[in-house]
Amino acid sequence: MTERNGREWLNLSETARLLGVHPSTIRLWADKGELPSQRTSGGHRRFRRSDIDAWAIHHRRGAAPGAALVVQSALGRARMEVSEGQLARMSWYAKLSEPARSAYREASQRLLSLLKTYLTTNERETLLPEARRLGGDYYRLGKASRLSLSESVRAFLHFRDFLTESVMHIVEAAGPAPSQSIAELNQLTLQFTNEILIAMITAHETSG
Repeated sequence: MTERNGREWLNLSETARLLGVHPSTIRLWADKGELPSQRTSGGHRRFRRSDIDAWAIHHRRGAAPGAALVVQSALGRARMEVSEGQLARMSWYAKLSEPARSAYREASQRLLSLLKTYLTTNERETLLPEARRLGGDYYRLGKASRLSLSESVRAFLHFRDFLTESVMHIVEAAGPAPSQSIAELNQLTLQFTNEILIAMITAHETSG
């Protein structure tokens, strides 16, 4: 194919950002024929926007109610803690430079995007490598800021608490008999974040 004008066609990185996954995951889906793609005369992959939208709708059918609320609630709580200065009182946070804090925020945004996809897709296994890669990134961020492993884990668990508590808030709002799908949100959130946590520890063990 030839390069197209306008935004009908997206490149690999743009498609990855749109779906909230790593470009290597998009490449894998394209190689397996799960996500339609074409190549330019230079051999670069291009993805039609309508195909991306159709893929997202198909894979997120039957999404657990409240998935977006979990993410939005967690993000809202995180912003509130920052604005109220609660994070600044934590020893691990005080060690972070402003660039390091910015890097942690970016990593946490990736986590939220990936988690939302994980909660709503029917093919969760394909996102686990993304979770493990993010765990390695969290470890390296902590190491660069001279955080101990326990401090890095504490920082991650602090953010994970936002996610699990957000699920509980949704359960409470649902009344005395919350649906099974809401209960599954909590289980899936723990499954996904456990992969990140294990990857953090593994990265520490293999770093020498």
